[in-house]
Amino acid sequence: MLIKTRVIPTDYFCWMVEDNAGELCGHCQLVSDWRNGVAKICRVVIAPEHRGHGFATRMVNMVLEKAFSYAEIERVELNVYAWNEIAIKTYSRIGFIGEGVRRSSVKVGDERWDTAIMSMLRDEWITPSVSVIK
Repeated sequence: MLIKTRVIPTDYFCWMVEDNAGELCGHCQLVSDWRNGVAKICRVVIAPEHRGHGFATRMVNMVLEKAFSYAEIERVELNVYAWNEIAIKTYSRIGFIGEGVRRSSVKVGDERWDTAIMSMLRDEWITPSVSVIK
């Protein structure tokens, strides 16, 4: 996978976000399908002790800014576990639109989980006025 980061423009981007004390508190990836003009947000994780402080919103907005900085990208999409109502509300507040649910699409242990599909098109994106995390 590391080899895929060496193409220009790269297919893979990765963000790690820190709090003001320099403690790692979040992670996110962006995978680009340049041929189809689609970028996919993946593996969004906020450490439990940092949840509820706006890190996910700021991080996802930074990822969207990067994705839409490329004229080739028309759509940004993501999958989220359908039971994760907090994440779905966060993505909706940012401007993602729910498109449906992929039933029983992920196997976790002995269980099957549904994933919700959400997306944002370029003309739906509004540049946030949220300050960048330093």
